[in-house]
Amino acid sequence: MAESTPQVVTRFAPSPTGAMHVGNARTALQCWAYARGRGGKFILRFEDTDQKRSSEQAAEAILADLKWLNLPWDEGPDIGGPNGPYSQSERLDIYNEYIDKLMSAGIAYVPDDEPAIVRFRMDRDIEFDDEAYGHIKVAATDLEDFVIRKSDGFPTFHLAVVVDDALMGVTHIIRGQEHLSNTPKHVAIQDALGFARPTYVHTPSI
Repeated sequence: MAESTPQVVTRFAPSPTGAMHVGNARTALQCWAYARGRGGKFILRFEDTDQKRSSEQAAEAILADLKWLNLPWDEGPDIGGPNGPYSQSERLDIYNEYIDKLMSAGIAYVPDDEPAIVRFRMDRDIEFDDEAYGHIKVAATDLEDFVIRKSDGFPTFHLAVVVDDALMGVTHIIRGQEHLSNTPKHVAIQDALGFARPTYVHTPSI
C-alpha cells in the first residue's frame, strides 16, 4: 500500500504591532491559496512576543482585514484549534521547556556578561534549500550566537517561530525574502531540537 502524502499546512503569522500592509496581504493570500489548492490547512497565529509594540487593537484590525479579504483560517486565536494557544504571549511555558532542553544540551547558554538573557550557540555551517532561491549555504564564520530569550523573559521571534511551526505541524513556510537571513538560525534550532525541516519559500519583496 502506498504511503499517504502528509497534509499541507501553511500559516500566516503577523506581529500585531500595526496595520497590515500590501506585503502582509500578499503573504496571507499565498499561504491561504497554497493550502486550499492542495486540500490542506491554513493557520493564523499572532507573533506578539514584542510586548512593548504589540496591541490588542492591532490584532483585532488584522482579523478584520483578513475577513474583508475573504481568507478564512482553520485554526487561530479567535476560533481556537488543537494546537493552541495561537498567540505567542500565551505560550511561554512551552518555549521555556524547549529553551531548557537546549541549555541542558549545551547548545544554548547564559552569557557571563549578559546574565538576563539566553543565547543559542552557532558553531557550524548551515545549509538549506529554498524553493525560490535554491540551495543556500552559510559558513559558521559568517554566523554568530544569537538571543533566544530576552531579559524580559519572553523568547525572541527565532525560538518561538520554530517551536510553533513544529508543534502546529506546519509543512510549508511562505514568507518574504526579508526573512531569508533568519532562516539559518531557524534551521539550526530545528536541527538541535530534532524537528523536521519545513519547505521554505521566500518570495521577493514588493
